[in-house]
Amino acid sequence: MSDVRAMQADVRTALNWPESDGLCLHALRHTFLTRLGAAGADAFRIMRIAGHSTVMMSQRYVHPSSASMEQAFKRLAPQTRPPATSLAATS
Repeated sequence: MSDVRAMQADVRTALNWPESDGLCLHALRHTFLTRLGAAGADAFRIMRIAGHSTVMMSQRYVHPSSASMEQAFKRLAPQTRPPATSLAATS
């Protein structure tokens, strides 16, 4: 049994997950990295956590929402307002 298969079996056992549902470590990894991106982690941080060799590999997990773009704008210029064309229209 390969190391990956053994790890999958350990995860299944720990989570009491049936074998028939198609659980794979890649899906868990993808979900974790996607949620990390949704929580505001940038592609560089995701790259470091995931062990990717390039930021381009990590960009697929970063999906900026209109709310996160507005927050970024506020961090840059907290005393100013977003432009008249709302960032919400870009989501």
